[in-house]
Amino acid sequence: MAKYLVTWEVNQTLLPTNPKELATMVVFLGEMVKQTMKEGKATDWGTFIDGAKGYGIYETTALDTYKSLQQWAPYFKFNVQEVLSVDDLLKTFKPMMK
Repeated sequence: MAKYLVTWEVNQTLLPTNPKELATMVVFLGEMVKQTMKEGKATDWGTFIDGAKGYGIYETTALDTYKSLQQWAPYFKFNVQEVLSVDDLLKTFKPMMK
């Protein structure tokens, strides 16, 4: 299973300007995040303290990660990077030492 670091940014042009509507939307989206984690699609998720950006860790296939992220469109913009573990890194470089 691959691991992906997903950084996200809120598309602020789509956010309500009314504080009550904004709070309702944020709570709704937060509950969606909790469900995504409960289903095992994301293993970690957080928001940066500016409130407009954050990250998620997905340990799934590329296709499943893509499908999961589509539920957030068009409210979020994503940058997705596949990451390797330190063990994978060492598997690459140790043979080069011989």
